[in-house]
Amino acid sequence: MFKGTLIEDEKYYKLRSKQLLYIMLPSIAIGLLVNFYQMPIWVTIGAIIFYVATMIFTLRNQKEMVKIANKNIEINSNQIILKDSSGNLLETITIKSDATIKIKENYQMAQETMSDIKEEFKGNVEKHFILIKHENEERRFDFVISSYYMLNQLNKIVKLWQKENYKIEYV
Repeated sequence: MFKGTLIEDEKYYKLRSKQLLYIMLPSIAIGLLVNFYQMPIWVTIGAIIFYVATMIFTLRNQKEMVKIANKNIEINSNQIILKDSSGNLLETITIKSDATIKIKENYQMAQETMSDIKEEFKGNVEKHFILIKHENEERRFDFVISSYYMLNQLNKIVKLWQKENYKIEYV
């Protein structure tokens, strides 16, 4: 069974890019603080203030991300389960045998390599989703893959879908 964080608002990806920037910025202040013996006192004080301000922005951004990504998704071979952050069941979607499942060709961890981080800064974020189409109804579920274990679980589920002859389209 795959478990991940459900993303219902595109704003999450912008906040994630900001979070990456906020995590990188303190290195400037830390670099100045390491050499504080050779710097004037006003530079040291400025670096400390900059570091504290960056941490405040990081925490605020993190709280906004948690507000947006406050639901979980669980996927197994024949259903998708949506839960709130407390684990209470919100909805169960059964994947019917005649449904079309649209998935990405290759799922991978976001922000894993330096080129991924560079793309994130440019605004080309790694989005993971599954689109289920049954008759005229189409639902898209965006989610975050939190670990390699969950990535492997998702790949196993896709292989199960292929074995069970679900109609799978790669995007």
